[in-house]
Amino acid sequence: MVTDLYSESYEELAIRAYSQKDYERSGYLCRKHLENNKDFSSVKLEKVFFRVEPNLFVLDKYLESKKTGKSKHIEPLLLTFLEKASIAGNAKLGKKWGTYFLNEFSKSRSYAKGLYHFASLLVREKDYDGGNRVLKSIPMGSIRSKSQKRKIFLLSLASLEKDQKIIRNSKQYLKKYYHSNYSDYILALLIESYRHRGKEKIANHLIKKFQEDFPTSPFRNMIGI
Repeated sequence: MVTDLYSESYEELAIRAYSQKDYERSGYLCRKHLENNKDFSSVKLEKVFFRVEPNLFVLDKYLESKKTGKSKHIEPLLLTFLEKASIAGNAKLGKKWGTYFLNEFSKSRSYAKGLYHFASLLVREKDYDGGNRVLKSIPMGSIRSKSQKRKIFLLSLASLEKDQKIIRNSKQYLKKYYHSNYSDYILALLIESYRHRGKEKIANHLIKKFQEDFPTSPFRNMIGI
């Protein structure tokens, strides 16, 4: 469809607005286009739409149409959707499309990334068993990024319910990566777990170490200092 004011299509205007970082207008123009069209003319526009559209139910409806049409370009849209669902904490839609991604995209190069977002959602919803099952499906051998591996490890720690497992895994991580960007969180988690087990002496010793090594950490409140 072409607008009367600019003699440009809503799609063209949406791309322009996106490039100007006017994401709200870009989303509005994408929705205007879809009022009279079932699809976008390019994969680029679809990606823009999924980045700027805040309503997950609108995106869910669009994914259904792509799934029904057996589109080859649904994968990047799913990745964006799973990340948004994880951040928004939308368990129903996140589980729906996370399960679909888990079952249908095992050969994808982005499989680990998609499962990470899916597992993040499950852990956030306190579905620790489900989160662990998804994490175990991640092909760790295919991941080259050390940062991504550490993020997955952190998520696996967060999915543990037993303090003894948290203590063991946290100590192993800190022994190898004490100077990483995530060490303050891991140490705070370790202190919390020792407290749960009634080992105040060890916890207090680690609190002193935490104060010395991470005086400005945002996780100070987590351990009450």
